[in-house]
Amino acid sequence: ELSMETSEEVASSSPNNRTITSLCLGTGRFLRCVLVPALLETKDCSAIALIQPRGTSFVDYCSARRGAGANHYSYEVDTVLPSSDGEVITEEIGPIPYVIRMEDRCELSALIQQHACSIRLIGVGVTEAGLASAETKAIHDLVWILYQIFQNRLTSSCTNAPTPICILNTDNVPWNGDVIQSLVLQAINANYDDGEEFRKFCTTQLWFLNTMVDRITSQREGNSQVPLTEPCPAKALVIEDLTNILPFGNIPTKGVVVRNSRDEFQLDLQLKLVIANATHTACAHALGLSSFLNTTVLSTEGNHPLFLSYLDSLFQTQILPTTPDNGKNRDEAQNVYTEWKCRLVHPYFGLSTFFIGQNGVIKSGIRISPTVAKLLQQNTPISAATAFAYASILRYVTPSYATCNRNDGGAIVYRGWLDGTSRPTAIDEKAIAVPTSPSSNIMYADNMYVNCTEGWYEFKCSCRIPVLPTNSTTETNYLSDALSNFGDIAQSPVLYCETIRQFLIHPQGGNLVSSSAAFEDLILAIATLYARMVAGDSCVDILQEMQEKKGIYSSGFATPCAALVDTTTFSASVIPLHYRKCPIPDESILMKLPLVKNTSLPEKLLESVVYAEVANVLVVDVHTHLFPPSHGFTLCLFGIDELLTYHYLVSEYFMTAPPEITPDKFYSLDKKEQANLIWNALFVQQTPLSEATRGVITTLERLGWWNGRNNHNAATTTGDLDAIRALEQKFIRERGAEEYCEMIFCLSGVRYAVMTNIPFEPEEARHWRLVRKQFSERFRSALRVDDFLKGDEEALERNLKLAGYEGSLEGARQYLRDWADIYHPEYMMASTPHNFHLTENCCQPEEASIVNESSDFFSKALMKVCEERDLPIALKIGAHRGINPELKAAGDGVVAFADGSVVARLCSRFPKVRFLATFLSRNNQHEACVLANKFRNLHIYGCWWYCNIPSIIKDTTQMRLEMLGTAFTAQHSDARVLDQLIYKWSHSRAVIASSLSEQYAKLVYSGWTSLTRSDIRRDVKSLFGGSYEIFMAKSL
Repeated sequence: ELSMETSEEVASSSPNNRTITSLCLGTGRFLRCVLVPALLETKDCSAIALIQPRGTSFVDYCSARRGAGANHYSYEVDTVLPSSDGEVITEEIGPIPYVIRMEDRCELSALIQQHACSIRLIGVGVTEAGLASAETKAIHDLVWILYQIFQNRLTSSCTNAPTPICILNTDNVPWNGDVIQSLVLQAINANYDDGEEFRKFCTTQLWFLNTMVDRITSQREGNSQVPLTEPCPAKALVIEDLTNILPFGNIPTKGVVVRNSRDEFQLDLQLKLVIANATHTACAHALGLSSFLNTTVLSTEGNHPLFLSYLDSLFQTQILPTTPDNGKNRDEAQNVYTEWKCRLVHPYFGLSTFFIGQNGVIKSGIRISPTVAKLLQQNTPISAATAFAYASILRYVTPSYATCNRNDGGAIVYRGWLDGTSRPTAIDEKAIAVPTSPSSNIMYADNMYVNCTEGWYEFKCSCRIPVLPTNSTTETNYLSDALSNFGDIAQSPVLYCETIRQFLIHPQGGNLVSSSAAFEDLILAIATLYARMVAGDSCVDILQEMQEKKGIYSSGFATPCAALVDTTTFSASVIPLHYRKCPIPDESILMKLPLVKNTSLPEKLLESVVYAEVANVLVVDVHTHLFPPSHGFTLCLFGIDELLTYHYLVSEYFMTAPPEITPDKFYSLDKKEQANLIWNALFVQQTPLSEATRGVITTLERLGWWNGRNNHNAATTTGDLDAIRALEQKFIRERGAEEYCEMIFCLSGVRYAVMTNIPFEPEEARHWRLVRKQFSERFRSALRVDDFLKGDEEALERNLKLAGYEGSLEGARQYLRDWADIYHPEYMMASTPHNFHLTENCCQPEEASIVNESSDFFSKALMKVCEERDLPIALKIGAHRGINPELKAAGDGVVAFADGSVVARLCSRFPKVRFLATFLSRNNQHEACVLANKFRNLHIYGCWWYCNIPSIIKDTTQMRLEMLGTAFTAQHSDARVLDQLIYKWSHSRAVIASSLSEQYAKLVYSGWTSLTRSDIRRDVKSLFGGSYEIFMAKSL
């Protein structure tokens, strides 16, 4: 029960009758280790009343220590000596005239009534959570005390003019004095009828001074009431006193500094918050989740390099670049970090990682986000280390399950799970009770526990974010509840993005304001790491991946956030889906968890996973017309002029070309002049809507050589084309064609491309004969043998003799063998003539036509070598060459209904030979699927030429998935210009992802609930080259 004593009774029963000059609202460790000893050193503020805001533990401790008849209280502080083997000295702090509970309002009111005129300083120990709003208990308690002083000063006859009261906080919230004053005035306006006079008192007689604190303080083992602290740093308490209002001036106590300049104080504050506090917060949650209970683990050999390397990178690549760019500030920042790191790795002193982890959500905005805000402002890349810091905080405040919480004095206490333990899937009523088992429960703060044996810990989180999705601006939910609502099934990172965004922009969370692309990358990077963490990937494992530069982490901890982006869009078949390295490794637990439960399918989840996996896959381009730079620029085509004069665009140009530009005149122009004509006609005078013209824009945009999307009002002219040429020429001049080639392969996500190698072409053959040129492993060869299928026996014999071979069957076979030895081809290949067929009586030897299966050159030369060398043969069926000869390469057409039965007869006749086939006409695609379903030595690949447009790719892919599963190759580029790899694959990825998403959705709704991301990755790899490689390795 509360005491009902009068002020006189209080005075008579108090330990002494000293005049109280200081009140300390709070009995926290730092307040007891720094502020109280400093005040005891002063003349005017040494008579202190300590007020415990919650509970009775400290009051009971002090009462037990006070001997009978003693007229004061005291308490102990343990200090670990520097440069020692853990030696500790114990100091008794006192005398303290009064120690009282906040709950004893009557007794406390009487005490204040007696001493209202003499109080000159109020110390408060209010944390970030206590300063979250004007409605917190900490603010209400402080305002109540101030109101008691105000009322008693009005009614008392103070002998002198009212004494100003200084208010100091002992927790690191930026500009905490200003914050407390603002919250106090808000609370007065909301709760006090005589608020005007009270407000005037608070603005004229109270001085809310900003402070900064810095002393690592833990607790004595076995006695949480005794602080265990490091040796006092030079700036343990820094006070901003711009008007010299402090009643004691500069305190002659080590570690207390008074600043009369805002610039000096601001630098102290910045260095403390964004260096020491930020790095502390950045590692505390990951350490706690890893079951490292104390920061002393950082002094051990096993964990010292990993976590400190992480913090070193955070400081060097993120914090230091945002320090004002002058030598003095940079040097001081480096010194602060060096000193802090030495303190952090003290082998005999550390802090509870769970104690540090308290209020992590709001601390992120105070300590980490100021650096991030400056990085965004400076356009400096935000690193994976920063994303990890935010992600580990979110992982820390994610409950095991939605309803696992208890109430502690009005605050919700949640329970989380430690890395290496399974996330609970069902609620246990006993689990939410106050823990009572002393054997394995460790209390790291008042009434807050961790149990490493059982794999759980408790935490609080008061941050409220809007309920998502909602149009309401008032409906909110606790951040921890919002995170738990995702459940325990595997989530795509992108589904967490909106919740993470709300956390980052919330004033009591990340406290960031930005709409930049870099901010979006940060959100997506955090989402990727967070998704992995909640799935079960440990913080230590993820940090080790960064440290060892595995996978996407090519720059280690400094890897930009953009590299961690999983996917950014849903159902975006209209948007090019560019290749990006996969941020989620195969071994991640996230890959192995079911995506759905009981056919309850969030379609965005499935789509996001499919789009991400299609974007991440490295493809095998099974058929191209590309050459490496080593073969010269006559064969290796690249650059804007080659893109614009590709035969797709030439034929499109001639649909609307002026009459005076005939094909002969066009082809008489040099390449640059041809490109200018096409650019002007198809990109200036028209909107580039066709697939071929859109592909040019996609390619230029991806290369960074096109600003059309950022400059909509600029006229597209040939001047723009010259600027593009200048950029590409500068690249080639400075970095070379080989590096340009490698860049194209990296941007397009092509693992390797299969060339088309024609031995009858002298310009090509010279690069292979005598000494084979060395070239990148990005290129593999295919031996083109069209002449063996054309039916012109005389031409074939003539070419054999010109090449130095007999015009006989053996000469033909040896020719093929020799070129196979030179090329080491993936396969033989041919584009069949439009009238290619095999007669029904193909087995009759007298049928000598080259297009006849019994033709000597076909069956006894080509097919014979394929069998003996185990070489597949790839057929491209349905081209009608030269339907408009004037257009040259641009004049080829399509056979509307090619004879697909030839493939069936070939597969039957040569069961030991593997055949790859693609058809040019849309009309043949269904027949091709049926054939692939019937012959195990047949593999269907790609959407060739006129079928390589999004609408046909989508329909064809959907049909193939429905008929063949993943036993086909979804696409090949057929590229002749190196740069085309970019748009052909970015466009195809988007369309194929759309079709694949639909097919998975149908499967899930049919009842298949065991689908994992690993399954999808396996299937996507199959469609983009894996099935081809399995087919090529098949033994028949």
